[in-house]
Amino acid sequence: MSIEELGWTLFAASLVVALVLHRRGKAVRTVDHDGEPIEGIEIYWRPDCPFCKRLDAGLRGSGIPMIEHNIWDDPDDAAVVRSIANGDETVPTVVVGSVALVNPSARKVRKTVADVAPHLFGADHPG
Repeated sequence: MSIEELGWTLFAASLVVALVLHRRGKAVRTVDHDGEPIEGIEIYWRPDCPFCKRLDAGLRGSGIPMIEHNIWDDPDDAAVVRSIANGDETVPTVVVGSVALVNPSARKVRKTVADVAPHLFGADHPG
């Protein structure tokens, strides 16, 4: 990797962090391991994506707050996904605090939430 490519990679990573934090707003319940506020998981998706539909079905009813971003509606959201997925627009892409997951299973998302932001499950979750 050249110095120029490394520079663009670092720029893209910092852009992801800035965009995710910008979208969080101020109503925050707690912070992740890095001290960043988490009010819900960020799910990047696109219409007619069967993997997105499967993930949505697996997470509905979990009580986890989801902030959904259609990457076809917002170029900034598409840029976030590309910066996480090595230049590809692979969806679903999920961000939980400082952890990014590309095409995860619902089980992997729930485990990540349990590890990084267990407060998102709510009081009636067994843990």
